[in-house]
Order: sequence, then C-alpha cells, then structure tokens
Amino acid sequence: MEATLPPNPASSAPEGDPPTEVQRNRVSVTPFGIPGLDQILGGGLPRRRAVLATGGAGSGKTILGLEFLIRGATQFDEAGVLVSFEESRDELVENAAGFGWDIEALERDGSLRVVCIDIQGAAQGVETGKFDLAALSMRIDNAAAGVNAKRIVLDGLNNLLSAFRDEQQVRTELLGLFRHLKNEGLTIVATGERGINGETRLGFEEYLADGLIVLTHRIDGRIAKRTLRVAKCRGIAHATDEFPIMLGNSGIVLFPIGAVDEADEFAACEEIISTGVPGLDAMLEPGGFYRGGSILIGGAAGTGKSSLGARFVEAACERGERAILFSFEESPAQMARNMRTISIDLQRWIDNGALECRMIRPQSDSPEAHLATMMDAVRRHDPDVAVLDPISALTTVGHDDEIRSMLARMVDFFRASRLTTMMTNLAAGGRTGEAAELAVSSLADAWILVRRIEQNAERNNIIQVLKSRGMSHSNSLCEFDFTKDGIAVREAYIGVDGVVLGSARHAAEAKDRMRAAQRQTTIDASKAELQLREQELESRIAELRLSHEAQTRRLEAAIREAEDADGAERAARDKIADERS
Repeated sequence: MEATLPPNPASSAPEGDPPTEVQRNRVSVTPFGIPGLDQILGGGLPRRRAVLATGGAGSGKTILGLEFLIRGATQFDEAGVLVSFEESRDELVENAAGFGWDIEALERDGSLRVVCIDIQGAAQGVETGKFDLAALSMRIDNAAAGVNAKRIVLDGLNNLLSAFRDEQQVRTELLGLFRHLKNEGLTIVATGERGINGETRLGFEEYLADGLIVLTHRIDGRIAKRTLRVAKCRGIAHATDEFPIMLGNSGIVLFPIGAVDEADEFAACEEIISTGVPGLDAMLEPGGFYRGGSILIGGAAGTGKSSLGARFVEAACERGERAILFSFEESPAQMARNMRTISIDLQRWIDNGALECRMIRPQSDSPEAHLATMMDAVRRHDPDVAVLDPISALTTVGHDDEIRSMLARMVDFFRASRLTTMMTNLAAGGRTGEAAELAVSSLADAWILVRRIEQNAERNNIIQVLKSRGMSHSNSLCEFDFTKDGIAVREAYIGVDGVVLGSARHAAEAKDRMRAAQRQTTIDASKAELQLREQELESRIAELRLSHEAQTRRLEAAIREAEDADGAERAARDKIADERS
C-alpha cells in the first residue's frame, strides 16, 4: 500500500514569495519539477538545503539530478550548475539528448553551466598532504555567479570522496562544502553510489545531507523495476514509502496515488453517454454511464467483454469523439478483423484517426512502464473514451499489490484527463467474474458482469449490472447475444417452466404460444356457447313476451266486455226502478 501523500501547500503560499518557492511554516521549498516527486515531498525540496540521491548502477541518479536542473531552467526560470565527477561534458550532452534535453542550448541561454572535474588530476599528490575542497569551491562559485544559479547538482560525489583516505578530513570538508553552497543561496542535489551495508558508499554522507532520496533498480521476475523513496528530508513532512518510477522519453515518470492536485480533479459530471448497446443502456436508468467515470466489465473467457469494449469505442467515434483502445492480448488488425463478424467496424475509425488502437505485451515491461506508455499515448491522442482489454493480463508482470497500485494511479490519471474509461477483467478459471482478483471493482464507478450459463446442452451469455454509482439500474439478468447485426441485450424470457435462454427460449416461446392458442380456443368456444345460450334465452323471452301480450289483450277484452255487460245491467235496473215510481 502507498502512503497518503502530504498536502500540497502551493495554494497557500503567501503573496510576495517568488513563484518557484512555497512557504512551509518556516521552510520555503522549491519545486523539483517532477510532479509526482513534488507531491511526495509536499511541494518540493527545501530551499538552500542539500539533498543526497543514492542508488546502484542504472537506478537513475544522474537523470534525477539532470532533470532537477533542466526543469528548473525551463519551467521555473532558475539557472543551475552541473558539477560532474564521472562523465565528460560530451557524454553528458549526448546522454541528456536522449531525453530531449538540449544542454548546449541552455548553456547558450545562460541558464545552465556544466563543470566537469578530472578526479585523477584533482587527487594527484593529495594523499600525503592536507585534503581540502577550496579549489573546487572556487570553481563552483565562479560557475554559479556566471549564471546567477539557484540550483546545483554534484553528480558522482563518491568518485571525488573515494580518491582520499582521511575520512575525518573528508567529512569536515564535505560538510563545509555543503554549508558554503547553501550560504550562497543554492539548493543542492548530490548523487552517490549506494553502499553494500547502507544507503551510502562511505557510510557517512547521508548524515551530512539534509535529505536522502534512495533509488533502486532491481530485477523481479525477469522484469526491470525502479523505485524511489524519500528516506529523510529535514524541515518538511513527506511520504516515506517506496514508489515505483520509470525512465520515460522525457525523464523520470512518477505518478503516486493521489498525485492529482485537487484543483485538477474532475468535477462530477451529469452528462450521460451511451454504451453503444441499446439493451445495456436500457438497464441503466439514465440510459448510459456518467461521462468521466470508470466502468469494469468482468467475466470468464468468451463472454463478450472485448466486444462490449469495441462497441463502446465505436459508439464514441460515431458521436464525433476520439477514442483509444489498449489491448494486452490482440493486435489492432486481429481485433478489427474479429469485430467485423458482429458488425463493429474499428478499422474505419482507425483509418480516419478518431480511434487509436495500441497493443501492449504485458511481459515486455514493468507495470509502471506500461502506465507511462498509456499516459503518454493519452496525452498525445487526447481521447474522450478509453478501453483497456483486459487488465487481468497485467498480473503476469507483477505482484497483485503492484498491479492494484498501478491501476489506481491509472484511474486517477484518466479521471483527471476527463476520460470515460472501460476496463475488462478476465476471471480466473472456474470463477464467474463476480470475484475481481485485482480488487479493482472498488475503483470502478460501474461494474458489469457477463457470464455463461449452461442450459439444455448449450451455453448462453447473460449480463447483469452489479453496481452503477449515482443512478438506479436494473437488478435483473438479461440475455446477451451476438449476431451479424451486432450485440443484442434483451430481458431474459420467463416462461411457464421458468427462465430459459438461447434455443430453449424459442422452444419455450413456441410452447407458450401453443398453450396460449389452446386457451384462446377454449375461451372463444365458451364465448360462442354463451352467446348462443344468450340468443336462445332472448328468443324464448321474445316468445313469452308475445304470448304474454296476446293473453293480455284477450283478458283486457274480456274485462271490457264484462264491464260493459255490468254497466248495461245496472242501466236496465235503474230504468225499471224509474218506471215503477
């Protein structure tokens, strides 16, 4: 695990300080110029202090010193002096050119002075006399005054010290040299060989310096790895863990976790971008992922992880964006050929420059070298989306904690670069992908699981959203299929007999349709019989109504006839009664 970096105090520097100095309580610091190293140091090296960088052959000591001067001259307008005790001026110029540094141009501009010391000449005849560095101090003073230097590098200091045998005198003179240079306003970086039993060759140099940076260069699993550790730095808080570094095309690359300044961090974005697969978009409530997020696609071999990644970059190119795809297994030509079978045309976008496909052999370099390669490619191509396929391939070139550390720094860098990143992870044999071996699922904003289910003597793909921060998403398993027309994601079919996939889905659908047809036939027959019965009932009702009406008319006629007869009879009686009276 890497330590939490000390806060960068640059934003709290009091007004009026020089732009290259940062006030740290009572200690002002000067930026080293290497972003990650300045983060580890909490802003930079203590100003007017001596820092010793030690390490074995090939660990990058001279490069570290050179970069301190180059960046000081080119980025912070601070001139410097390079004092070399082991290389000639021509060698230094040639070696620096390999990193794109033009020492001769800086000398012409008056921002750098190179002083090469002939050790054999300097030490000749001194063994029997008194050792002092007065002549050396004078040469350095003249060189520093000539360019108004603020920085100085003493490269190969052990070559000077080992030429003399009086250890006590050497200690006294070296301490005096450091004090003299600091009093002259110089910030010192001295480089020296690492000792057999300690951090320094002679065993006392580290105690005379205010700071100690330890560089290592070792072989691990046939892969060369370099590290940097700030063992001490008086007057400032700093991280003390060992950080991986590499020598890139333009110097030392060091990108610790948390090396992105807060001011550069990517603010939460509300914009939604499509995955390129409508069915997968439908599983996410907003219809896609948040721009600038990181997505992990996990699953076993053959489950479609690479296809999802390829479709993701193609969709970005279709939107008019730029994309980059890092493949750790297939060449760009292989991937373009394979994706054509599912109607994903990567070659079209490669040809017009919207898509850059890079194949990286994991075994070819260390994880840090791969990280530097990807960072450099992202800076040059300036993409909107990136795909890494698969990150699990990196497990062959480092320990799990190294890979996790590298991936964490990569995610930090991609987020700071405003990149939406999709990573695929190949699950180990026998696993489904839900157990992420690299423990990167916590780094991802969204986690998609793809896997295969054996059913009815065939294998079928399913896809599920395990998490997607900041949005609602489907919890259902969906069927995931590849056709000549592209990638299809649809809801799993739930029939009478349960969830079925693949060809069994078609059989289940036909069976369910047959059952539905039979039920419909029964329903239709029952409805017809009911209608017939209703018609028969209505007919009988009509007959009864007619019979009722006829009976009603007959009875009404009989009633009228009886009423008429009764009326006539009463009239006759009334008439007879009238006649008698």
